[in-house]
Amino acid sequence: MINLKKIDNIAAFGCSWTAGDEIIDHELLNLSYEKCRRLKIRLGPDKFGSQLTKDGIRYTDVLNSNESEFLMGQRTWAAHLAKGLGIENFRNYAKGGSSMDYILYRIIKNIREGNITKSTLIVVGLTFPNRIMMYPTKENCPKNYILGSSNEQIPSSILKWAVNHIWTDNNLIYNWLRTISLIPDLHKNIIIQPLRPLSVIKDINQYYTLDDTIKHYANLVDKKLEKKTLLKTDTLVLEPDSHTGFGHCPESSHIELANKLIKKIKENQ
Repeated sequence: MINLKKIDNIAAFGCSWTAGDEIIDHELLNLSYEKCRRLKIRLGPDKFGSQLTKDGIRYTDVLNSNESEFLMGQRTWAAHLAKGLGIENFRNYAKGGSSMDYILYRIIKNIREGNITKSTLIVVGLTFPNRIMMYPTKENCPKNYILGSSNEQIPSSILKWAVNHIWTDNNLIYNWLRTISLIPDLHKNIIIQPLRPLSVIKDINQYYTLDDTIKHYANLVDKKLEKKTLLKTDTLVLEPDSHTGFGHCPESSHIELANKLIKKIKENQ
């Protein structure tokens, strides 16, 4: 149970669905929601990003600025959760494209750097299993990689071989579950929230072909996270006719999930 009397700040971690990607693109570009959405669908990411504002600034540059990223992060389910609980000190450490490995890394990093204290409530948005973290040889920080997508550092033939021989369904899900199972041990006050159907642990065998051993392990991890996962099957809702253009949820979906979490937390006080 989360004791709100001992919480004075909230730190959020996750992928783009917690970082707030696309959530207020229309506002940042001074467009209506529908016009922004239609432009994205019609033009695609590259052509949309190369469009210019009235001031001659590329859309991509506007949306990728530090200020824009901060503003987006303040409109997510995690930010609305903080507001609903009356906690003004909210920090969003989520990054688009993050794997669970990278999310775990960032939590540990911020704990060691003193950004997270005993009075911090950590909220973690679970992301897809088919994401892994890689350590490039020429960089000191880890980089995320999405299995099945293209990457200039890895030839497609090698990637295909790795998916078929190394990152099999069983290995992929085991790594994902193992990483998630470590999160509750990092801090006393943690909320873990699945954000998409693919991140609901008990349903994972619907999407992947798993051995009985991995299915059993999934049940064990799900049970371990039971007290940390307030809404085990509720996720952000992505409607086909209302998404932001490139596959993210509108703010209304974030608010809906936050309100459910707020109600659950307050019921347990």
